[in-house]
Amino acid sequence: MLKLKTLIHERRVLSVFDFDDTIAKSDAWVYVMRHGVAQKRLNPAEFAVYKPKPGETFDFRDFDRKIRNPKLIKKNAELLKKQLDKARRGSRGARKVTILTARRLGAPVTSFLKTVGIDAYVVPLGSANPKDKADWIEKQIRKGYDTIYFMDDSNKNIAAVNNMLNKYPKVKKRSILKLIKEDIQPKKKPIKFSDYLNEQDMLLEYEIFDYKKKAEDRYEFEVPIDQETLDRLKAQGVNISTPKLRYFVTVNHDMRKHRFGQYEAEFGVQGQRSAGETINLGVKHLMSVIYTSLEVVDKMVEELKIANLKIDGAAGEKDTTGAWGGMEPTQRSNIYDRIIRKHYPGSAVKTTGRFIEIDMKKAKPEIFRGQDNKVEVLIDTVMKYLNTGEGAYPREDIERGISGTSVTNFELSTDAIIHPKYGAMYFDASVSDYDGNAGDFYEASVEWMDKVPPGSDGSDFKDFANFQQLLNWVKSLA
Repeated sequence: MLKLKTLIHERRVLSVFDFDDTIAKSDAWVYVMRHGVAQKRLNPAEFAVYKPKPGETFDFRDFDRKIRNPKLIKKNAELLKKQLDKARRGSRGARKVTILTARRLGAPVTSFLKTVGIDAYVVPLGSANPKDKADWIEKQIRKGYDTIYFMDDSNKNIAAVNNMLNKYPKVKKRSILKLIKEDIQPKKKPIKFSDYLNEQDMLLEYEIFDYKKKAEDRYEFEVPIDQETLDRLKAQGVNISTPKLRYFVTVNHDMRKHRFGQYEAEFGVQGQRSAGETINLGVKHLMSVIYTSLEVVDKMVEELKIANLKIDGAAGEKDTTGAWGGMEPTQRSNIYDRIIRKHYPGSAVKTTGRFIEIDMKKAKPEIFRGQDNKVEVLIDTVMKYLNTGEGAYPREDIERGISGTSVTNFELSTDAIIHPKYGAMYFDASVSDYDGNAGDFYEASVEWMDKVPPGSDGSDFKDFANFQQLLNWVKSLA
């Protein structure tokens, strides 16, 4: 006997729901990146309509974490629950309900849904491309599903699915739904501005200003201001005459306060009377200046092969500018530290007193890969050919005489080394080697303390055309 259901075609129903900003909202952002630096952040709704500019990419790091501060969108969640209930009550294989998310990991979504009593199958695509959602649904159609429910907050995703479904006229589109909007107003509590900044993974929005190189160790960029701001700055004593703020970024090495290979980075605005001069154009402007300065510093690190960078975190100075909302020094220092640790790997950053130091060999190892370490080569040569007499000084004593900015731009000054034939002697050398540039120079001198070699008057000084000539002269003194 034929049963009625064998005579009537039983449709197979696929119900697909997006998660972010469809089933729930959360504190998760899409970061707009340029040259590896975050330019701004977008919430899922903003990302759904954002058109990237040339050179921009997206960072979805927040969507790989545990869902933070989730808020269920109740009307949409109720629709999801109804579809799940129908699937449980229907015949096996007749209905399938899926959370189809652009997230790379599905576990955070599954975990959250279970906390609100929803047990749903989650498919993480790991892609924000609308076509990938359409392709996944098309694969299900080819498996036999012929009725499609689809809910998503993105018009781009809805359009992609609609276009795909046009190829299958026999597939029934029971509902192509856009997000049911529901305003969720969390309870507000007073929060200090400085605390708010400290809690953010992304310190508000910013832009990268256009900058230009003015010298080997200096870049500048200009920011237009309105007449009211110009008048205010003039009135407070800032030396400015045009409606533009001209910022500078410098790196410098001072042998009196910086160790070998270390530079200090500074930024400021021309015309300021002191480093703490009030500009007070808002936090976004300040963030833009800081992140532009960091991008400039990165360029100079690469150009000058800076191994260690030192930045003043201003931990001991009270905020008098108003730009930081009057926060205490420790809070402001923490903000600087947080920005820098987001820009560079945390393992490369350490805080020493009021200063923040970045080990660029850890932060940017590719810059130093294959670099010719002339310091090591010169010390090796001195140890092998000159410092071999009885009672010769250990290598670490020789290394203490190194000063300078890098392994190709340095000075070596020895307290004393022990020559195998002539006893105690002083050896000094200066090397400035920028790969054949006009400013390259190589010079060395010796002073004989115990015995004087034939043909010498007790001291000798030489300059050389290249580093190899310097090494050959050291060897000739053996």
